[in-house]
Amino acid sequence: MHPQILYFFFCVGAFFCSFRGNAQHTLSGTIRDAETGELLDAANVVVLRGQRTVAFAISNEKGAFFIPLSVSPDTLTLSVSMMGYESFSERVGNRATFDIKLVPSPIRLKEVTIRPGRIWGRSDTIRYDASKFLRENDKTVEDLMKRLPGIQVDDDGNIQYRGKDIGTMYVEGLDLMDSRYKSVSRNLSAQSVKEVEVLDNHQRIKSLAGKVPSDIADINIKLKDNFKDKWTFKPKVSAGFSNDDFLYEVDANALQIARKSQSLSALKLSNTGNGITKEADKGIEDIPVLPDYRLLQPATISAPLKEKRWLFSDAAVATANRLYRLGEDSRLKINTFYTQDHITQETNSVTSYFNPDDTLTVEENKNRYLKSRQLNLSADYEDNAATHYLRNKLDFHFEKNRINTGISGSYNVMEHQKDESVTLQDNLSITRTLANKDIWQLKAVMGYWRRYQQLDFNEYNQPVRLDGFYARAESGWIIRRTKIGQHYTAGASVDLNNLRNHHRLWVTPAYEYLFRSLTFRLSTPLQAVLFPGDREMLYLPGFTFRTDYKINYAWNTRLSARYGKELNDITAFYLKPYFTDYRTTMENETGIPVTDKQLYTLRTEYKNTLQEFFVTADLVASASRVNHTLEQSVTDNIFRWTRRYIPHHESSYGINTVISKGFFDISTKVSAEASYWYNQSAQICESKLLPFSFRTLIVKPSFSVSPSQQIEVTYNGELRRQWSSFGDNMSLNGLWNMSHKGSFYYMRQRFDLSVSVEYFRNEITSEHSVNLLFADLIATYKLHRMTLQLQLNNLLNHRDYRYTVYHPLSLYSSQIAIRPREILFRVVMDI
Repeated sequence: MHPQILYFFFCVGAFFCSFRGNAQHTLSGTIRDAETGELLDAANVVVLRGQRTVAFAISNEKGAFFIPLSVSPDTLTLSVSMMGYESFSERVGNRATFDIKLVPSPIRLKEVTIRPGRIWGRSDTIRYDASKFLRENDKTVEDLMKRLPGIQVDDDGNIQYRGKDIGTMYVEGLDLMDSRYKSVSRNLSAQSVKEVEVLDNHQRIKSLAGKVPSDIADINIKLKDNFKDKWTFKPKVSAGFSNDDFLYEVDANALQIARKSQSLSALKLSNTGNGITKEADKGIEDIPVLPDYRLLQPATISAPLKEKRWLFSDAAVATANRLYRLGEDSRLKINTFYTQDHITQETNSVTSYFNPDDTLTVEENKNRYLKSRQLNLSADYEDNAATHYLRNKLDFHFEKNRINTGISGSYNVMEHQKDESVTLQDNLSITRTLANKDIWQLKAVMGYWRRYQQLDFNEYNQPVRLDGFYARAESGWIIRRTKIGQHYTAGASVDLNNLRNHHRLWVTPAYEYLFRSLTFRLSTPLQAVLFPGDREMLYLPGFTFRTDYKINYAWNTRLSARYGKELNDITAFYLKPYFTDYRTTMENETGIPVTDKQLYTLRTEYKNTLQEFFVTADLVASASRVNHTLEQSVTDNIFRWTRRYIPHHESSYGINTVISKGFFDISTKVSAEASYWYNQSAQICESKLLPFSFRTLIVKPSFSVSPSQQIEVTYNGELRRQWSSFGDNMSLNGLWNMSHKGSFYYMRQRFDLSVSVEYFRNEITSEHSVNLLFADLIATYKLHRMTLQLQLNNLLNHRDYRYTVYHPLSLYSSQIAIRPREILFRVVMDI
C-alpha cells in the first residue's frame, strides 16, 4: 500500500482513540416546551431526598442540564420548575437521562391589564400572532409574510429572516412540500393562519437538538382550528388581452391539513408572466446530493427588473403531494412535481470588453426561444424521535432544456443549445442515542447521473456526454459527558465519471466548550483526494474556529474564522477545447485546480419582540490564493478562454445590515437593508496579468402603514451603484440605478381597490440616464363564495426597458422588450 495512504489511516486511528468515562453518577437531560418542542433555558432543576436539596442546576441555552451525584440515586426525586409552566417531578430510580416536557401554564395577575403583544417567543423561536397582522386584501401566506417585522420577501417569493434565507416552511410541524416552500406560501390562504413561528438556528433532527449547532432558519405555520381536517378547493380562472396576445390563467389547487395526513395537489397554466414555475424552487436541504458537472452553463433569460414585467412565457405546473403521519414521530411523504415553460425574449445589447491596450465592442440583437421541462419524483420516510433518527429518501429528477437564438449585429448566426439530464439517488441518514448518552451517526448517498449537452451554430455541431456514479458515506460519534463536547466524523466518497475519476477520504475532529454565555467551537478537518492510476494524492487540510456569545435574550454575536484548501471545479480536467456559446471557447491546461481560502465572519443580532425591533449586521472578509488564472484572448472574432496554472490572489469584504421595526398601535412596518461589497481578483489579457476590482452598494428601504381598517399605503425602493477598476489607473465611473414603488389600497366591505406606481431611473452612462414610470390597477368585488377581479397592468404601455451592468472587465448595456398594456378579468371560487 502507498506509504502516504498508510500515514493517512494512522491519522484517522489517532483521532478515534479511547475516551474517558465518568468516575461518578451523573443525571442529564433536556427540557422542552410540551406544545412546541422548543428547548427551554433557565429552568430550575433540583434533586431532592425527601424535602432536602441534594443538588441543583439550571438548564443552558440548549435546554440541557448536567448534575453530578456522589450519592446513590435510588431514593432521589428530580424536580423541574420554570415560570409560565407547570412543575415537573419524578423519582430518579436507576435512570441517568431524562427528556422532560413542561406543560405551559398561564400566569394570573390580579388587577393588572396587559395588552397582548403581536410577537413573542423564547431563545431562537419567535412567534407572530397572525390575527394582529392580517388585512382583508391578504390572499396567501406570502402576503402575510410581507407584513411581519424581521421577515423580508422579495419579488420572486424568496423569504428571509433577518437577512438569512429560510430553509423550508412547515405546516403544523410537517414539511409537506419537501423544502419547496413557495408552493405553501402561494397556495395556502392567509386567512387560515393562526400563528407563524420562526425557528432560527433550527436543528431538524430532534436527537441532535442542543448537541449539534445549526444555522438554518425555518418557518412553521399553525392553522386555525376551522381550517384543519378538511379539504379546501380554490379554482381560479383569468382571461384577458394585451396589444399582442390573448391572456389566460388557470389555477386549481386542493389542500388538506389533517392530524394524520397532509395533501396538496395543484394544476396551474399561465401566459401572463406571473412566474408559476418558481414554485419548484427548493429552500435549504440538509442532505448530501450528487455532484452537478456541466461544461455548458444553463441557458437562462434574466434582467434587473421584476420578472412579471419582462417574462413572455407560456407555463404549466402540475404537482401532487401526500404526507402520511405513521406515528408520533414517523411519517411517509410522496412528492411529484412537473413544470413546463416556453419563454420568448427580444434583447438588443452592446458589450465593451476592456483590455490593457484597447477596447473591443460587440453589438448583439437576440431573439430567443427557450423551452424547458422538469420532472421530480421522490419518496421519503422519516422517523424523528428524541432518542433516534432514521431517514431514507429516494429521488428521481429529469430535466430537458432547448434554447434557439437568432443573433444579428456584430455576428449573424443561429444558435441552438440542448441540455438534458437524468439523476437517480438514494439518501440514508441514521442517528442513535446510546445508553451512555453518546450519539452515533451515519449519512450516506448513492446515485447515478447522466447529462447530454449539445451546441449548434451555423454548420458547427458540438455534442458533450457526461455521466457518472457517486457514493458517499460518513460516520460520526458525539460525546458530551463533560463540559467539552466532542464530535468525530470520518468518511469516504467514490466519484466515477468521464471527466476524471477521483475518491476522497476525510476525518474531522470537532470540539465544543460552553462557558457561561460563551460557546467555543473548533474543528480541524483533513481530507485526502486520490486520483486512480496517477499514484497521486492531494491533501486538503482545514481549520475552523467559531465562538458564539449570547449576551442576553436580545443580543447575540458570532465570530468565525475558517481556513481550507479546496479542490475546484472538476470540469477543469476536460482537456479538449470546446465552445461555451457561438463566440466563446474554453480550454484547460493539464493540472489540478486548487484554492487556499481564508474566510472571516462577524454577525451581530438584536431582537426585541416587545418593541417589534430587529437588527442584524454581517461583516465578511476573505482572502484566497488560486493556483490557476483564466486568460482571455480574441482571435478571428472568437473569444478564447484558457485556464493557465499561473497563481493569483483574490480578496473580498462586505457588510450587510438589515433593520426591521413594527409599530403595534398604527399597524406599521418599516424596514431597510444596506450592503456594500468589494471584490478583487485578476485575469490574463494579451499575455499580461491584469488585476481588477469591483464594488457594489445597495440600499433597500420599505414601509407599510395602515392609518385605518380601510386604507393601506406601502413603499418599496432600491438604490444601487456599481464601480469597476482594472490595471494600473483605469476605472469606470459609478452608475446609479434606482427604483421606487408606491401602492395604495382601499378596502370597504365587498370592494377592494389597489393602485400602484413604480418609477425607474437607470444610468446608461455617466452622462445619460433613462426614466420609466409604470402604473397598475386592481379592482376586486367579493361575493359569498366568489371573488371577481379586474386587473390592469402597464397602463402607460411602455414597450422596452434599458439598463447597464458592470462586470469586472466589461460593460454591458441592454434594451429588453417588456410586456405591454394588459387587461385581465379573474374569477376565484372558494369551495
